Amino acid sequence: MVRHCKVHDEDDFADVLRCMLQHTLPVAEYIRQLAPADPGRTALGVLLQESSRLEELLDAYGARTNRRWLPFRRTVAAVKLFSDVHYKLLHLKYSIPLYALMEVDRDIVSATGAALERSNRLLNGAIERFLTSAERYELYTELSPYEPRCLEDEEVTWRLPNDVTHSPVQYNPDESVVALATEFLNEVEESDLPGLHSALSERGFTDCVPILACEKDFRRFEEVFHNLQALYDSYVGGTDLERSDENLAHLRGHATVVFHLFEIVTGLTHHYERHIVIAELMHDELVQARVEDMSWLVVSYAIELAMVYATSAQDLCRELIRTYTEYTTLTLPAPPYRGFHVRPSTLIARIVRHYGSEVVLEIEGERCDASAPMEMIRMNEHINAIKRRSIGGEVVVLAEQQLDQSDYRRAVHDTILELFRRKRIIIYSRDLALESISPASGEPLGEYARRAIEQLLAEGQIDIKADIKVVFRGDRRALEDIQILAEAGYGEDQFGNNVPLPKELAYVKR
Repeated sequence: MVRHCKVHDEDDFADVLRCMLQHTLPVAEYIRQLAPADPGRTALGVLLQESSRLEELLDAYGARTNRRWLPFRRTVAAVKLFSDVHYKLLHLKYSIPLYALMEVDRDIVSATGAALERSNRLLNGAIERFLTSAERYELYTELSPYEPRCLEDEEVTWRLPNDVTHSPVQYNPDESVVALATEFLNEVEESDLPGLHSALSERGFTDCVPILACEKDFRRFEEVFHNLQALYDSYVGGTDLERSDENLAHLRGHATVVFHLFEIVTGLTHHYERHIVIAELMHDELVQARVEDMSWLVVSYAIELAMVYATSAQDLCRELIRTYTEYTTLTLPAPPYRGFHVRPSTLIARIVRHYGSEVVLEIEGERCDASAPMEMIRMNEHINAIKRRSIGGEVVVLAEQQLDQSDYRRAVHDTILELFRRKRIIIYSRDLALESISPASGEPLGEYARRAIEQLLAEGQIDIKADIKVVFRGDRRALEDIQILAEAGYGEDQFGNNVPLPKELAYVKR
């Protein structure tokens, strides 16, 4: 018969808790009696569900902000957290053989075994505190013992045949593979997991959290790799393409392991920030022992293994990008302001690196890597050579047409002004420093004018307008974004002032 409990005062509230605890306390008692043996996922699942319901009930009635009931609520939150962490570790233990993992320099099986020992110790400590607290609050009633199910045995000794027909290729899985590998690669490179692990190892978990890293940061990692796993399963998993390339399963396996490891990190960090730091319990000796196990699980197990499996997949991601990328060629105008100087070169390189693929910049047969800004900057030598050729003959003719050829510098100055009027050059300096450019003995005026303009160009005092085309060869996705950048003046106006980038390129600002 279903009981309908009405709560009008604290005594009624306690009665509701006693009713709820008739389901929670028996499984908690069962797991405590098993210690130090592992309880298994079935009993853990029941405890996780019951503690979650109990926490929701406590919060609904305001226990989070009540001086009397807050301590009990904290013990329930600890049971919920540590049962969840232990459940996830058990999931990893039994799922590792099913993931397509590449060989790395860490034994994840033995490391997970050591992690389970610490996690079990944390779980049983939390259960002990919860049961003691329930007694202190006089919440015990007559209980029916928890009856373990046959599913308590976790070992899988037989599996159903893998006879599901593979799905036909849909949604252009080649593009999905490239997008997934690119996002995986970018996340690993931009997040600097080795640096994060090194800082946590050297300074310690308690010194770094929440100052250097916090729950919010770890939850973002968790969400990124969870999304990678989910998108893989939606668009690549189960297709003929997956069956034909074992590297694809490796990508999914590594993303999944990193996701589950960060689930553990996020949960433990949340508990540390919410229930230990804020509650100012760091000087409690029992809490210190708990934090030591939590620190080891976060730093020496979860983040270390996440770093290992994430970084070990970088070359795999690059190989998948090379294999499945659609390559094309695109001809674009060179940057109008001083060619490939620092800003346009840096923006192009960021686009190329974002996609993790190869893009080549070509000018009149000369090539360079478009992911390397300095190589593109050196291509300005070829651009300037083209500019000089485009105007060289015109300069000589105009100079030699000057009426007063006795003053070479004046004649060149007038030649430059005429080129400006014809919109053949751009002048950036108000005071063209021709005094530093001396005519050579016997040098014709036309040759002197050509040489002076070349030097002013090299010094950045002027620029020569020329319709110079450059060629990009490589990943279609990167080239499409480079085209958007080119249409926006490569992020500059004709005088070199920065202009806002289109929203499609917001990622290059990171």
